[in-house]
Order: sequence, then structure tokens, then C-alpha cells
Amino acid sequence: MPLVASLISYAVAKSILTKPRSQGMGNRVEDDIEPILYRLSRELREGFSPEGALHLSTYPNSGSPKIASQMRKGIENGQPLSEVFGSLATRIGSEGQRRTLSFISDALSKDSRKAGQTLLRSLDRMQRNRELMTERTMEVRSLLFRVKALSVTCSITLALIVALLPILQWMSITEDWPRTTVTTMQGSPWAAAIVLSLTSGISSYCAANVALARRPLTYGISSFMIFWTVFLVASKLVH
Repeated sequence: MPLVASLISYAVAKSILTKPRSQGMGNRVEDDIEPILYRLSRELREGFSPEGALHLSTYPNSGSPKIASQMRKGIENGQPLSEVFGSLATRIGSEGQRRTLSFISDALSKDSRKAGQTLLRSLDRMQRNRELMTERTMEVRSLLFRVKALSVTCSITLALIVALLPILQWMSITEDWPRTTVTTMQGSPWAAAIVLSLTSGISSYCAANVALARRPLTYGISSFMIFWTVFLVASKLVH
């Protein structure tokens, strides 16, 4: 039983700490296309035509050969840059980039210089939003670390206290301090263990929910299983 509980606790704790593999894909796409868009906005603001600005922005080193080649291929096929951006917005980029590309696609057909200014403002806003998101992510990670530490510590502490209840019940201190008498154990710690384990799990769930955890229920289950693992192991050692 303790071994099974330990394995379940390990699996639950590992699921909390494991990050999805696809987490960094969006950031890589942004890193690829944004240098091109920044150079493109500069060339547009200097008065170049959209196609000429794209040529200067993607040649010779664009930082993203695949995306740059897709843009150049569209221009070579006779598409206006606005249509290239419109097509590109449906296939790559984050939500903010898709909106920016769609908006610039419409703006290029009217005034390329103003489109360059608008593109620069949009890129700056996206950069600022990412900085704010990074700050928020760091704060959330800090809160979740505290939740993990408190959840594990409280679960272990409560389990040890409940496991030691029989010893505390056996020993009664008499008026003569050096002398103690051992009595028969009355009552069982199991009722207290059930109540405290549920309390530990619910508290951990609530704390993880407040800390904006993606899977707060996993924290509660993990705390519950850690409690019972420690309690069962400690009970075997005590008896």
C-alpha cells in the first residue's frame, strides 16, 4: 500500500512539473518573422514601395529563410504585398501577429508610408505585451512554487502528527516528571487522518486555484496522496 501510494504521488507530482513540449513553438515563430516586419516598417516609412521594401527587408539575411522565401515567392508570382500578408496571416504567427498582418494587408493598399508607421506601432505594442506577459508568468511561477512548497510541507507535517497520535495517547505524564506510565491505546488516528487528508487536498486545490495554476485539481490530488504516503509509512515505523 505505501509503495502504491508513493508511485501515484510521484506520477502526480511529475505531471505538475512537466511542461508541454509545444510551449516554445509560438515564440520561435515570433522570433522568425518580427525582425523582417521591423525592417519592412523602416523601409516603408522611408518611402519605398511595398514590394521594394520587402526585397530590402528579406535580402540577403532575413533571419528566417523559410518565411522570407514564402514572401518573395508570392511577390514573384505577381501577388501584391497586401495579398501576401493576407495569405500569410491565415497560416503562421500568433493571434496578435495574425491581426497585425491582416490590418497591414488592408493598410498597404491605401498608403504604404502610413502602413509602415502603423506596423511599427503594432510591433512595439506586441513587444510590450510580451514583456508584460513575461512579468506575469514569473509572478505566477513564484506563487506556484510557494504553493508546491507549502502543500508538500503541510501534507507531510499533518501526516506525521496523525501517525504519532497513538504514541501521544499511550503516554500520560504524572505529577512526578521523570516518571511516565504507558496506557492502552484508546481510539484510532484513522478518523483524524481522513479528515486532515481531505483538508490538505482541498487547501492545496484552493491555493493552486488562487495562484492561477493550469491544473489545480492535480495539486489537490498530489497533496492528498503525499499525506497518505507519509502517514502509512510513518504508521508502519511507529508500530
